[in-house]
Amino acid sequence: MERACELFRENPDLFVKDVAGMVGIPDQFYFSRLFRSRVGKTPSQYCREVQGERGGG
Repeated sequence: MERACELFRENPDLFVKDVAGMVGIPDQFYFSRLFRSRVGKTPSQYCREVQGERGGG
């Protein structure tokens, strides 16, 4: 999940399915569940947070 977070920080406009594939998890729904269990928020929430930190939200 560290790599997924890194990808979202580098480009928060990436789609969840794309990041899931980039980290080797072809099922975006499974990826989202894993992400939430490890990071404490959904990938979408994480991206909104990252965009807010950049002043883009």
